[in-house]
Amino acid sequence: FFEAPSHITLKRVAPFKGRATDVDVVQDLMIHDLDLLVYLFGETPVSVDAIGFQMRTTHYDYVTANFRFKSGNRATITVGRNQTKEVRELEISNKAGTLVVDLMRNEIQEALGAHPGPEFVKLESYEKRDHLLLEHKNFYQSITNKTAPIISLDDGILAVRLIDHVLESVRTGKEVML
Repeated sequence: FFEAPSHITLKRVAPFKGRATDVDVVQDLMIHDLDLLVYLFGETPVSVDAIGFQMRTTHYDYVTANFRFKSGNRATITVGRNQTKEVRELEISNKAGTLVVDLMRNEIQEALGAHPGPEFVKLESYEKRDHLLLEHKNFYQSITNKTAPIISLDDGILAVRLIDHVLESVRTGKEVML
């Protein structure tokens, strides 16, 4: 499903909960999706064009960012903390079809483009896991066992750099080259 050109849509939105209001949603929420995006495509974006709004706090409470990649891949990440419902979803589309991962319901839907029959949507469930807890355990084990963590220092630096570019695009209203 990651054959170029592909388009990935990542959406992480929820009603206002009053937490983490000392930072914007890019730093609080989008950072996780930026890391996932780079991992899935195996490349760093070449540009970002973003828009954002302050709704409930003095920071951006809603941001949507469009990314372009050298390979022709594209991606849209939307994060928000003033929405009407909670959504955690990943969608990948290309000429092979569409794959949707609903992280709230723990479901994967697949619609292959070349499937001949009328019932071409395949639905599967998967076991719920606490990914943040798993990441913390891995980090702790990497310290105690003196091994490399799953998320490297370079991964962290790249995520922070991408956050800076997204916020620059939001502030200027222009596409930012990376």
